[in-house]
Amino acid sequence: MMVTTHMSSGQKPSASVFRYMVAENNKKMEHYMSKQSTIDMIKVMQAYVDGKEVEYKGYDGWYKADIPTWDWADCEYRIKPQATKMTVAEINEQLGFEIEVVAG
Repeated sequence: MMVTTHMSSGQKPSASVFRYMVAENNKKMEHYMSKQSTIDMIKVMQAYVDGKEVEYKGYDGWYKADIPTWDWADCEYRIKPQATKMTVAEINEQLGFEIEVVAG
């Protein structure tokens, strides 16, 4: 999340707005700069280097990142999940009830 204010050039934010901006920035930095998040970022970038498809999260879903900008502060990236094949029995087990396949 990007916190911005609409002020004219040279105008300073009020003390309360400034404290809010600093607090939001600190929360974001704590999230993005943790050791685990760094490891996760490296995994995604290494997958891209290895030729795997990487996606970024848009407003309404995930999209292919042909040439990622790696803007981790404002964008979420992931390795595109691989499609998996499942049997009807496996689907039934995950759903917790049985579905019936009817041929056309």
